[in-house]
Amino acid sequence: MKLEDLCAKEVAQDERTFEVLRSDMTLSGGHITLIDPFGEKSSKASYLFNNAIKRRLEKYEVDNAELLKHCKEIGDYSRYNIEFTSSCKDLRDAFCHEIVEGWDFDDEFTSERLQAALNAFRAPQFISLQEQIISRFNKLAEENAKK
Repeated sequence: MKLEDLCAKEVAQDERTFEVLRSDMTLSGGHITLIDPFGEKSSKASYLFNNAIKRRLEKYEVDNAELLKHCKEIGDYSRYNIEFTSSCKDLRDAFCHEIVEGWDFDDEFTSERLQAALNAFRAPQFISLQEQIISRFNKLAEENAKK
């Protein structure tokens, strides 16, 4: 085995582009291109994002001890998880800004337009634009790490 075989190679742009779903879960015809998940910018962005989430969770656990206690008692953490995820919108938005490279929508790609799109498409949460971007990025990294 050669040393360069230890890590994945650069991920081609066509693999980093995905079609965005509309809120009704139909294909939009519009595509977003993500940065290479193995590039230096990606490594830094992922590290900062994961660190920020960890710190936010630590603070959230302290600030919401009663809610956590209640969730443990009833054996259902749904409310706790939903509220924590909601409290991280700003961190998730910032991560999206770091990992989105561009798009092919009619509107030119800018940071302001990306933020407007993230703000406009927040619900339903499981297919929000933010969730689609982050999920696709994580899946891309996972799939290509195995190559």
